[in-house]
Amino acid sequence: MNPIAERDFLKAQILDLERLLCLTQDDFLMTPGLASRKREMERRLAELRMQPRTPQVILYFTGGPVRGSEGIDAQFASKVLDAVQDIATAEYLHRKHGALGARGRLPDAPEARLLLTALPRGSFGLELKQANGSDFVASQQLSDALQHMADLVSAAGESDATYETALGEAPPRVLPKLKAFFEALQQRGARLRLVTGDREISLDEQRVASGVERVRATESEEESISLHGTFRGALLDSSRFDFKLDEGEIISGRLGEEVTDAQARKMLAEIDQPAVANFRRTKLQPRGGAPRWSYELLSLLPDHQG
Repeated sequence: MNPIAERDFLKAQILDLERLLCLTQDDFLMTPGLASRKREMERRLAELRMQPRTPQVILYFTGGPVRGSEGIDAQFASKVLDAVQDIATAEYLHRKHGALGARGRLPDAPEARLLLTALPRGSFGLELKQANGSDFVASQQLSDALQHMADLVSAAGESDATYETALGEAPPRVLPKLKAFFEALQQRGARLRLVTGDREISLDEQRVASGVERVRATESEEESISLHGTFRGALLDSSRFDFKLDEGEIISGRLGEEVTDAQARKMLAEIDQPAVANFRRTKLQPRGGAPRWSYELLSLLPDHQG
């Protein structure tokens, strides 16, 4: 039983026991047993709320690609699982290392790898859990990533305003996979219920269609740009950098995938020195919303005029 279902079950049990206690309050035989049972349910509910979240997501499908609870179209399932894994990985790395560009070099993230562990009944379900849950911090970061993925999927099917807010907290590289996810649902006429952590969302055909339209309308543009400022340093493990513009604004981002380890180490010699930084800048703009910019550092040159 997933945590949301277990929580709802315990709450329902407590309510039923409270009703019975009201009816049997003068019964000296039944009342103590019912009261004890109620205390046990309340204890289990309190423990459930205290437990750390499990990095788990369950996808329940109905509609075109599903045949009752017997099975699901393998090609459809493959497309959806591929999108979910890539979105989860990008969201996880975004939380662990900071802003991610639309492309760029990513550190390996085995702790974000998900395993297909069960096929829950009730329409047709796919249950995914963290492959290696030995690192508590990584597990909680992945749980946060999965919950934001649920928020983003729900927001895309809801309204422009909620989608813009959710997209503002997501790395740009989730956009192509988010499109693939919604398009797979629409092409096969699938309906979805997604459960992870304390989130549960549902997408019917209308919300799927709205999501496809909203995500497709999100513009993603890429350009090369050179800026003057001061290089503040980079972390080789995570490929993150900081660069302070002459105007005072600080740009944070990641090293481009073209940057080798030797080139990255050479950049470290330019810390706190005037420099001309060459960036790949990506603009992500939802329909009717404000643009978001992300930066990938491609090269760094001394600024002799600085």
